[in-house]
Amino acid sequence: KLLEKSKFDLLIVDYRIPYMDGLEIIKKIREKFPVHINQIPVILLHNISDDEIIINEIKKLGVNGKIIKPVKSSELFRIIKYMYSKKLSTNPDNQKDNFPVLNKIDYKARILIAEDVAMNMLLVKMIVLKNFPGIQIIEARNGEEALE
Repeated sequence: KLLEKSKFDLLIVDYRIPYMDGLEIIKKIREKFPVHINQIPVILLHNISDDEIIINEIKKLGVNGKIIKPVKSSELFRIIKYMYSKKLSTNPDNQKDNFPVLNKIDYKARILIAEDVAMNMLLVKMIVLKNFPGIQIIEARNGEEALE
């Protein structure tokens, strides 16, 4: 219901969440929600050991970016900035993994972060807020809560 009632500009989802993995969450969002919600960019957080498992699925689900945990502030910032950059190069080498990008920077964006580990949630929030002051963050403690 939160996804239907609120406007989010970015979803940050952890692959390893209790009850439902991050790919299942993204798949349900893509299948069950209206088109405007399906077009919200998604960044997937994952462990290096998950890379082979998720690589094909993230392309099918239209995931815009992925970050290997532990999350580094510079990497999260780089991906968010890349996704919202006005000055995108037309050079295909600069468009890593051919992820789609948005065409504007909106520092008044709303971001839904789904993360089950409190320390990781705090870290991701601190990184986002440090680099994008004014962004509103909505927290979900697990996949079911993110979908609700």
